[in-house]
Amino acid sequence: MCRWVLLETLEKVSPGIVNWKVANPPIKMSFRKVENCNQVVKIGKQLAFSLVNNAGNDIVQGNKKWILGH
Repeated sequence: MCRWVLLETLEKVSPGIVNWKVANPPIKMSFRKVENCNQVVKIGKQLAFSLVNNAGNDIVQGNKKWILGH
């Protein structure tokens, strides 16, 4: 899954919510991918999504967990 697309999608849902200064462009280093995905999880919680026991590393590894909307 392209983690950058998740950030772009959240930006469309709530303009200005993504901190692009700390977002890493699409690259292959996994720790940078985790940083982007941690931002995705943080923003999801700000938007009141139920993200119980989810972390950026889960997204990078492709772990399937329930993500519930509100």
